[in-house]
Amino acid sequence: MKDAPLKVQILPDSRFLASHAEFEAWAEGRQGALRMEYFYREMRRKTGLLMDGDQPAGGKWNFDHDNRKAAPDDVAVDGPPAV
Repeated sequence: MKDAPLKVQILPDSRFLASHAEFEAWAEGRQGALRMEYFYREMRRKTGLLMDGDQPAGGKWNFDHDNRKAAPDDVAVDGPPAV
């Protein structure tokens, strides 16, 4: 947009908890693959969302481990729904 042949004003997007610059600052200097889980924790601490004081609400940061379990055998998956 900055190179468009017309006058534009780019405003910050308030629909996100963090800006690109904030994420880039967090990621700078971290070695190896970035684990988004740690960034999400930082955002929860920053905003207080899903927090109970300084601890995660419900006592757990996430349920990723539980969500990796295979579906029960009685669940049939035929693929994505047809449009």
